Amino acid sequence: MLHRSIILFIFCVCSSSVLAQRHVGIGANAGTNGLGIQLGYKLSDKFFVKTSYSNIDLNFDDIDLSTDEVRQKANISYLLQNGDLILDIHPFKNWFKISVGGSYNFQKRALVGLSLQDTAFLRAPMHYQVV
Repeated sequence: MLHRSIILFIFCVCSSSVLAQRHVGIGANAGTNGLGIQLGYKLSDKFFVKTSYSNIDLNFDDIDLSTDEVRQKANISYLLQNGDLILDIHPFKNWFKISVGGSYNFQKRALVGLSLQDTAFLRAPMHYQVV
């Protein structure tokens, strides 16, 4: 997975300068939302449309959560996907722009715990004394 991501990143960095001359931009990103790809297209001098997608999928199996009294294990899975489509409007010939668009976020989380032994809580008997 990491090997493919590095190759994708190198391809995006190397190809972006060639594609930019044809009003097309491509990029790669990495962050807390995972690894992603970005695409952009210059419609005219005033309009630029861009889209991006990122994904992170984490799975941890057999995490030991044992204490001195109880033996436990857990499995954790986390999936996050993001996608957006944005139109940039440049009404003036400077840095100012207006962006409109939408975004889609999908999350799936799961935590499964397993007790590896029966748990018994013992209480000392209570004694009451009436005076």
